[in-house]
Amino acid sequence: MRTYLRFTPEEFAAISLACRPLHLNGKPLPLFKHFLVESLRMTSPELAGRVALFRPHEVGILHDDLRARQGHRPARRTRLTRGERAAVSRASSAYLLPDGFPHAFQEFLLQRFRDSFPRLARKVARLTEREVEDLYRGVRSPGRP
Repeated sequence: MRTYLRFTPEEFAAISLACRPLHLNGKPLPLFKHFLVESLRMTSPELAGRVALFRPHEVGILHDDLRARQGHRPARRTRLTRGERAAVSRASSAYLLPDGFPHAFQEFLLQRFRDSFPRLARKVARLTEREVEDLYRGVRSPGRP
């Protein structure tokens, strides 16, 4: 059984960035793995594929290391600029699902901005479920950009 994992500095930076919104001390490992794979899928598909193949003990190694580095700090809130929020608002006009599907809305935005606005796609990938819900309500409410 391996007791370590190998990542390039760029891969580890991508993983750390994807995990920034998480409170790692309370996330069950299967949910952590799923979140990480989904977060990396659009921006680092090869890395997401590697993580998807991790066995439970490997997920535990990564989780424990990230948790120690995180220092049990609260999750950082991802903030969108006014222009980014306007781009999300325009894109959401083509989104047909109602409230209550934050992962589907987040995936829709990732697909929409992956090539045309990669910086925004990376920000959207880091949003917590609550932030995605708030963003959706904000752009779908009348009178708000």
